[in-house]
Amino acid sequence: MQSNKKSVIRQGVISGLIGYAVVEVVFALANVVGGRPPFFTAAALGSVFFFGVTDPNAIVVSAQNVLAFNGAQLLTFLAFGFVGAWFAVLASKGAQLWYPTLFFWIFVAFHMIGAVQMTAFPIESVIPSFAVWAGGILASLAMAGYLLRANPRITQKQAW
Repeated sequence: MQSNKKSVIRQGVISGLIGYAVVEVVFALANVVGGRPPFFTAAALGSVFFFGVTDPNAIVVSAQNVLAFNGAQLLTFLAFGFVGAWFAVLASKGAQLWYPTLFFWIFVAFHMIGAVQMTAFPIESVIPSFAVWAGGILASLAMAGYLLRANPRITQKQAW
């Protein structure tokens, strides 16, 4: 039992960091392609989430705004990583348990996207929505892919 807890914690941290990194890379690429600083999206979302900025022209790329958003985003991804790892370990115990795991990853992808888009509504003109969608979906897929690789019994054919 202790080994399962350590496995869930380790896999949760790794998958959470993977998801966080994927979103950060997608946001940075979208910003650079759009002619903005790499941390613009994080600064914009930090401004809205934590400092109540509603004017797109008032967004400042500062350490305070970037770190506020990135800290919250990292904690969110770690939480999703822990729950996802728990589901993955659970699903590796029986083939019939794959469904809650799949549902969780669909839930993660679409709720991350929805939460960001709803909260960032006042500044939606400066947030690249394709980056939010791509980041959420790619992060969910990357996290799920890592957990599938870390728990190979999930993909093995098991007797029902």
